Amino acid sequence: MSTLEVKELSAPAGFDIKIASGKTLDLNSQGDVKMPAGSVVQAVRSTDYADLNTSSTTYVTLATITITPRNSSNLILLSVTGGKMNHNTASATTHLYAFYRGAEVLSYNTHWSGGSINYDIALNTTAYDMADTTSPITFHLKGKVSNGNGWLMHDTANQVPNITAMEIAQ
Repeated sequence: MSTLEVKELSAPAGFDIKIASGKTLDLNSQGDVKMPAGSVVQAVRSTDYADLNTSSTTYVTLATITITPRNSSNLILLSVTGGKMNHNTASATTHLYAFYRGAEVLSYNTHWSGGSINYDIALNTTAYDMADTTSPITFHLKGKVSNGNGWLMHDTANQVPNITAMEIAQ
C-alpha cells in the first residue's frame, strides 16, 4: 500500500474531484475529518423511555439518550417527537417537560390540560448544548405535573417517543 501526501487537491474549472466507480473514500480510517460548519457529524436515535403513571410534582425521567461527541467544540441538538402525556383526571393540570444534562436544564416546555379526562398531549420539543467534551454525554427528558392531580405517562402501544441527538460541526 502506498501513501500519497498532498497539501491540497484541486480540479480544473468546471470539473469535480471524483471517486472512481466501485471505490470508496474512507474518511474515518486514519484520522479526523473536518466538516464544514453546520454539517451533521453524527446522529443518534433512542427509544429508551420509561412507562410511568405518576402524579409527581417533581421532575421524573421519561427518557434518556447518550451521544459521544467527536469534537468538544461542536453543538449537540436534541429533539423529541411522538410519545404523549395523558391527563386522566377531571381537574385542570399543567404538564411540564424539560431536557436536562446532569442538573442543568436545557429547555422547558409546558402544556395545560383544561380538566378533560384522557386529554392527550404530544411530546414535541428541542434543545441544544455545546459538547464541551469528547466523552459520552447522557441527556434526560424529564416531566412532571403541576398540581399532583394529573398523570404523566407514555402510551407505548401507540406513541413511542423518538429522541434524537445530532452533533453539528461548528
